[in-house]
Amino acid sequence: MTEFAQLVSGWQWFYQGLCEADATLAGLLFVSLTFNSSIMQDSKNDYLQRLAEQTLSNYISLIIISLLFLVPNQIPVGIGIPLLAISVYSALHAVHLLWQ
Repeated sequence: MTEFAQLVSGWQWFYQGLCEADATLAGLLFVSLTFNSSIMQDSKNDYLQRLAEQTLSNYISLIIISLLFLVPNQIPVGIGIPLLAISVYSALHAVHLLWQ
């Protein structure tokens, strides 16, 4: 096992807990949006729709990042390229929501 893989495996419990917490919060957000669907569909609450979309996007990004770090025997490029792609997507998505 490489030094990088050993370093990442030392943080496995942290990323596992982070993934579990993010999945729980994303599920709670989904449930709350389902219960308040009439409020979310009102055109004067567009800001709430954008806020919910951005929050769910952030939770999903954190879940994917946590899962990347849970892959065994990881190499720097194996984590770096997906992290770069997620970062670029998240930044573009945030700019798109701000533009609206």
